[in-house]
Amino acid sequence: MIRRAAVFLALALAACSSASLSPDDDPEQLLAVVARSMGVTGSAATFEVSVANMSAQTLRIRSITVNPGIPRPMSGVPVASEFTLEPGQEHSVIAEMRLYTGGRNPGDPDWPDQLAIDVAYERAGKNEGHTFRVNAIPVR
Repeated sequence: MIRRAAVFLALALAACSSASLSPDDDPEQLLAVVARSMGVTGSAATFEVSVANMSAQTLRIRSITVNPGIPRPMSGVPVASEFTLEPGQEHSVIAEMRLYTGGRNPGDPDWPDQLAIDVAYERAGKNEGHTFRVNAIPVR
């Protein structure tokens, strides 16, 4: 009897410790993020960023920032217009990345194809965020 209880307890502990994150706990499973390059004007590049809610929860997107995914003398400008995504909904915003003004090298900047898109969101009353690594879809 004690042996059977010990085996049951060991199995229960093993099941609990090996439980992985549920899909609703993994930001890569919560949101799908795609960026399309819209072009470059002067010292700024613009991107259309689409965010889709793939979870069963309502998410409130607080901000989206497009940064270079590799070291470059540039940074993103946060898009701070909040919006709500119901399960299955998608929303697009226009985001901008700018060159640093100090120490700018002459010539055309090397705009990256690899992006780090920071998404700040709220779910179930808790503020969270995640950086999605994506390749920009080029202008056609």
